[in-house]
Amino acid sequence: MKSSYVKAVHEVYGKGGKVACDETFENYILVLADVVSSTVFIFTILGIINTGILVYLHGLTRGPFAMFIISMVIIICVVMRNGSVRKIKLITTIKLLNLRSKMFIFMITPPWLIKINKTFLLVI
Repeated sequence: MKSSYVKAVHEVYGKGGKVACDETFENYILVLADVVSSTVFIFTILGIINTGILVYLHGLTRGPFAMFIISMVIIICVVMRNGSVRKIKLITTIKLLNLRSKMFIFMITPPWLIKINKTFLLVI
């Protein structure tokens, strides 16, 4: 993750450029956690709602269990895809999802970001 941060800084500022105090590695981690977890929570909520509705309508049969398994497979695929797009290991992606869920629980907002040339710049 540190090397991707350095690469993003070099793309924006050049090799000798200095990083602003708002664009620290800690803020980069928070923004990366927000980007990685953006679609995971949506698919998780949809899977829980679909499984809950099926359990309510049909009881505990094979249908809701199959829907739960399908939802879990979709969520795992989304996590793997988000990690591969950002070139992050799977365990790091899971840790970033854990960080983002803690940020949501404790109401910590990530820094604002702007996407320029496939590089995220922090704006506060």
